[in-house]
Amino acid sequence: MLAITTKPPPPSLSAERAEALFQQHRQEIYRQTDKWFARLMVLQWLAGILLAALVTPRTWSGEVSSIHIHLWAAIYLGGAISFFPVWMTRVWPGAAVTRHVIAVAQMLMSALLIGLTNGRIETHFHVFGSLVILSFYRDWRVLIPATIVVALDHFLRGVYAPYSVYGVLSASHWRFLEHGAWVIFEDVFLFISCLRSVREMRFIANRTADQQEAKEEAERANRAKDNFLAALSHELRTPLTPVLMCAATLEDEPSLALEHREQIGMIRRNVELEARLIDDLLDLTRISHGKLKLLVTGSVDVHSLLKHTQEIVSSDAQDKRVHLESEFSATEHNVAADAGRLHQVFWNVVKNAIKFTPVGGRITIRTTNPAPGRLAVTVRDNGIGIDRETLPVIFRPFEQGTTRNAELSSGLGLGLSISKTIVELHGGTITAESAGRDLGALFSIGLETVSPFPVRRLNDAQPQQSGTKLHRLLVVEDHEPTLTVLAGLLRRRGHQVLTATTVKDALFLAANHPIDFVISDLGLPDGNGVDLMLQLANEYGLRGIALSGYGMVDDLARTEQAGFLAHLVKPIKFDELHTVLEQFAPAAA
Repeated sequence: MLAITTKPPPPSLSAERAEALFQQHRQEIYRQTDKWFARLMVLQWLAGILLAALVTPRTWSGEVSSIHIHLWAAIYLGGAISFFPVWMTRVWPGAAVTRHVIAVAQMLMSALLIGLTNGRIETHFHVFGSLVILSFYRDWRVLIPATIVVALDHFLRGVYAPYSVYGVLSASHWRFLEHGAWVIFEDVFLFISCLRSVREMRFIANRTADQQEAKEEAERANRAKDNFLAALSHELRTPLTPVLMCAATLEDEPSLALEHREQIGMIRRNVELEARLIDDLLDLTRISHGKLKLLVTGSVDVHSLLKHTQEIVSSDAQDKRVHLESEFSATEHNVAADAGRLHQVFWNVVKNAIKFTPVGGRITIRTTNPAPGRLAVTVRDNGIGIDRETLPVIFRPFEQGTTRNAELSSGLGLGLSISKTIVELHGGTITAESAGRDLGALFSIGLETVSPFPVRRLNDAQPQQSGTKLHRLLVVEDHEPTLTVLAGLLRRRGHQVLTATTVKDALFLAANHPIDFVISDLGLPDGNGVDLMLQLANEYGLRGIALSGYGMVDDLARTEQAGFLAHLVKPIKFDELHTVLEQFAPAAA
């Protein structure tokens, strides 16, 4: 008959980690208990000396006096018993031999203390107390040498010096068995206690290992999600860039008919809306990692931001025939804020109000100063309202409430959640109120005001001459439609443009043509824009602007370290790019 042998399956990572945690915890207990016993040994030695001095003082015989032998035993024998285990706790802390030596020494100290009191029964309790303290190791094996030492001590002294252990001049040779039985009786319970403690330690180690593994798995999944969102946003942003640049340019073209310009404006607004949805996904990732940062460069006029918000959403309000009105009553309306982020909050709240207000409805935007130094912005609508169940969770991600209207249920449900984080980063508050379904809603934003002061702009630190232009530009972009549109628009503004789709081509052009400035994508077929910019900066002293669909905090930090003067996240507006070019013109010339 053929015998088949199978190897046991290898231990899982969780089992290995649990064993490592268990051993680590147990070793820590060993070391900690060693320290306790080191201090206890010293204290017992000093206590033994004091006991010998008080209980067995000097003896007198006529004119001759001498110190009792018990005091010398307490000093020298007690010191000898204590010194070696204390030394071992310093040299081999946590070692098995150390705790066994301590177990033997502790019981020898018990024997010494019993002898110093001439076998007084109270001193025998030191034996039982010592066994309990030894069980702190949670290692039943240390009880074995301790019990053997007690048994041998009681047997030998019971035979040869019974008074020193039993307090009587003569005692039965079997008296030590009685004492030993009590010790074993205690050992049994301490043995059970040690085993239970070890089982509990293993249970805790297994649970901790499982929790750590689950946490690491969640972190891996979270990182994979973040990487996926970053890659997805890049892929979604890239094709939007040429569309947005073309639409923005054509919308300002006076030769086009008004009807066509309005249609192109509709295209532009929808592309910008698509970009905003992508930004919301990335903002949610930044918030979850605590990496959403504010760029506060000066005081911001909230009224100006609100007016701009109205202009942006006015076409949406007109499409739904929603009346959008404003009452700006606040006399203090400047705040220290990141203008772009605060504008994002107002856009989200007003856009949300338009979305949930029926045709012919009304939205009112008000500002007041409820107290000196405080600004309140309220957005009230007479829309579908917020039900009692939804109101407490309205600012949570992906929460949109319940509605039968599919159009109203569209979107990601991230705008209000992101807005709440942005407002709180500004030190403000945002709340929502509603009397119930079909009774409208009121959103209130509270901020601290500041005195108006000038915004420090980039070109304040780098003054430039009016009309300065960069004539020789190197544009590196592997997305052909974006490259074609961008190069064409730059040439229309009077720039000389060289184009490349790879790192290799860009380096070749830089080596053979004079270049003033670089505009580069980050993700390239044969490398990345960060390494390209580092090489161009080191070899030719060039600076540049990064164009990328990647806009996470880490991406911005990497491009700044590489020498990029600005990082524009796709899709970009051409006017925005050209403004940045003009700002950095003197630095690159």
